[in-house]
Amino acid sequence: MSDNFKNVLNEIKNLRKSLNFFSPSNNKEFQISPLSLKQQKSIIENGFSSSLSILFFNVTFFNIIKENFIGDIKDLNTLDRVNISLSLRQRFQMNIRMKMIMYTIFQMLSKKIKKK
Repeated sequence: MSDNFKNVLNEIKNLRKSLNFFSPSNNKEFQISPLSLKQQKSIIENGFSSSLSILFFNVTFFNIIKENFIGDIKDLNTLDRVNISLSLRQRFQMNIRMKMIMYTIFQMLSKKIKKK
């Protein structure tokens, strides 16, 4: 095999490594697998389907958490969804713009954003 092909395979393997996230309800870190392409597609499809899109999104996101969480799902609380979603999003994009100010997801996860 060529070196370029091996490099591509290594990159793909690195993308499937688990992510750590902080659970505020348990005050400790857990691991979750990153989103698959099928799960990303499901989020996009259910996010805009109808007036019930919020309900569909929440059900879809819960199913993804249940599938990807490394551990017992009963250890998690509704409060943990925010940190899980930010950790998953961090895999794709590191910055979020809120009210014309750019924040990194690391800042949001570590609660270093100062309220004005």
